[in-house]
Amino acid sequence: MYSILIKKLIDDTWLHLEVKLTSSVYISKNFDMWFFSPYLQHNLHFDFEPAIREIDENEERCHQQYIDNLPKDEQEKFQKKVCLHWIRTLCNKGDHCKFLHEYDRDKMPKCFFWLKFHSCSNFDCMYRHDRVELKDNKCPFYVRGFCKHGSGCRRKHVLKDSICLNYLAGFCPDGPNCIFAHAKWVEDESKIFAKMQQDSNKEKEGEEKKEKEGEEEAPNQ
Repeated sequence: MYSILIKKLIDDTWLHLEVKLTSSVYISKNFDMWFFSPYLQHNLHFDFEPAIREIDENEERCHQQYIDNLPKDEQEKFQKKVCLHWIRTLCNKGDHCKFLHEYDRDKMPKCFFWLKFHSCSNFDCMYRHDRVELKDNKCPFYVRGFCKHGSGCRRKHVLKDSICLNYLAGFCPDGPNCIFAHAKWVEDESKIFAKMQQDSNKEKEGEEKKEKEGEEEAPNQ
């Protein structure tokens, strides 16, 4: 047992308490602060600390054994989603609960209203609002070339990266239902503008020639 020695100094403004832990080491408490000697900072231990470490190790071992004894399909799903009862402080299964006792927004269950009605009026809804799950079908407008909803569309905007070899050869029997991309040849913008300029220049030259020919024919008449 630790013996407590109390000393009252002549100066009443400070009160010192000395707790004797060994014959040569003391913890001195000042009126407004605690300070520990370097020896105590590295060597002060309690008798119950080994028991606490043993309890923690046993709990971890038992928890791992419980997981290992589960079927493989349940092991893969074990504590992958947040426990709804734990959120409401109603779960009494503790560490053996198959669901996660930790708030992780990415592991929250999907919002029922968001999945069914594609909208949720609760601004503080704690459930997951995953747009990817709403994209069950391809967007018909995106397939045609343009979708006004852009990245906010609830349907799939599929980019076909692999080019269809049949289409490159000249004919694809699958047509628009082909799973590969049908390449569209697009000229460079600079070439397009240059070609447009050449065409306009040719038209002007043709009109000027016609005007000159008309002027030359007019005096002869």
